[in-house]
Amino acid sequence: MPSFMPSVPVDVSRLLIPNAEQVCAWLIENAGLKTTDLERAQRLQQESEGTELLGLLTRLGLVSEFELARAWAALLQAPLLLADAVPPLLDPLPPLTERFMRHYQVVPVGWSDQGLQVLSANPGTLYPFQAIAYACEVPVRLSIGPRNEVETLIERYYGQGRSAMGTLIENLDEEGGSLEDIEHLKDLASEAPVIRLVNLILQRAVEQRASDIHIEPFESQLKVRYRIDGVLHEAEAPPSSSSA
Repeated sequence: MPSFMPSVPVDVSRLLIPNAEQVCAWLIENAGLKTTDLERAQRLQQESEGTELLGLLTRLGLVSEFELARAWAALLQAPLLLADAVPPLLDPLPPLTERFMRHYQVVPVGWSDQGLQVLSANPGTLYPFQAIAYACEVPVRLSIGPRNEVETLIERYYGQGRSAMGTLIENLDEEGGSLEDIEHLKDLASEAPVIRLVNLILQRAVEQRASDIHIEPFESQLKVRYRIDGVLHEAEAPPSSSSA
């Protein structure tokens, strides 16, 4: 274990993720977690199907969110960041959904020549980082932060009641309302809002583990549906101007 806190985000393609047992061992050694308290949490976990042990430790008040973040940062040799240390604005804003980020406790915090830096409070699985890399088409580099800091940044970048899909739909409606000729439509297809909408549709398919995507153009809207476990689920509909 390093005696210093790294300052360079970790390339997620090279991550060796520790298991919960290793994280708990670090917490016992460095954060004052008592073995008896850990055993109590493990018993409660066994009684509650689907409950994650590390999250249970924080909910029971046995360790703080900050100490859990310290454990992940130390074991992954990744930087530990707080919300005050990241930019107040993120431009361009990656096409990710608020629901996805809150579920996986992850949020993008900056762009660089090396890719997209993300802040995670629970880096126990590679899947969310792989999904972000796929949606944004760039490498992902990891920093660690306490859950409350991640939640603060999700609200800062993606909150105020506006979903990423809703914002893109507004942009498409504004740009598409006066389109009349096919050449203009072809030009629009290469512009950022349309590209971001397509990327978001694909990203949502990845995060929901959809087997395929159904897109049907209608007079007033473009219907998007995802097949999940053999069943089609309708998504938020873009305007018909996006169907060109």
